[in-house]
Amino acid sequence: MHVIVEVTSQSIPSVHEQLCFAIKYKRLIRFHYQGYDRTGEPHDYGVLKDHVTVLFYQTKGGSKTGKMGWKHMNVGEIRQLQVLDDSFPGGRPVPSGKHKNWDQLFIRVDPAA
Repeated sequence: MHVIVEVTSQSIPSVHEQLCFAIKYKRLIRFHYQGYDRTGEPHDYGVLKDHVTVLFYQTKGGSKTGKMGWKHMNVGEIRQLQVLDDSFPGGRPVPSGKHKNWDQLFIRVDPAA
């Protein structure tokens, strides 16, 4: 038996919608980026130096450097984005102690309680 499911653009959340949801509700995300699967915490999302970008704290997966921690990801290069059921506490301290100056900030995660 074959089941046909009609898929419309309204039934598939956009990357924008998924990132906003994940940040608002402090949910971990998983995605494929530049050859590596990555998992972590989305913190800031907006336009930085004319690129739509997510500031992400990577907790699992691979990367060119092999290091976990703070990464800026070009949203146009994110593939197979998933919002996970697992949550995170919220904002983390950054090494500089200051937030980036975004060209436009769509959403920022609330501080940890």
